[in-house]
Amino acid sequence: MPHALPPEGGEELTSKEVRMLLRFVDPVDPEQPFEGEGVYDPAVPFVVRITIPSPCGRTHVTYTYDREFLRRGLSGPVGLGEVLAGPAADPHYTALTFAARTSRQMTLLVQYDDLADFLAQTYECAPADTEWDIDLLVARLLKRTDS
Repeated sequence: MPHALPPEGGEELTSKEVRMLLRFVDPVDPEQPFEGEGVYDPAVPFVVRITIPSPCGRTHVTYTYDREFLRRGLSGPVGLGEVLAGPAADPHYTALTFAARTSRQMTLLVQYDDLADFLAQTYECAPADTEWDIDLLVARLLKRTDS
């Protein structure tokens, strides 16, 4: 079962930030599962970040997703172009497909329950109908123009 990860390098977590371990499988090499991390910061309520080890294992790659996109990908195929999500052939997984402009397409399978639990926690922090705080958005925009 996934668990919240501690902050890295002394990084302070907000009281509502969500970090969760996500288990992945590369369909090309399903015998070598690996772990990534899902991070959600309610200060940017539309976005979730998923970080996975790079193929060489010495660095990490972070993908930024629209939270609603991933939620819809749990139940059906979504996306066009470079990023796709949807149910995998094995119902225990959700497929995340990345097609970078300069490289081949890559598909990873994330444990369905891990992704569903992570997204549920993000919606507990900031429900879908509270993502747009117009007053806060206007205040932030006005603050930027005053600078």
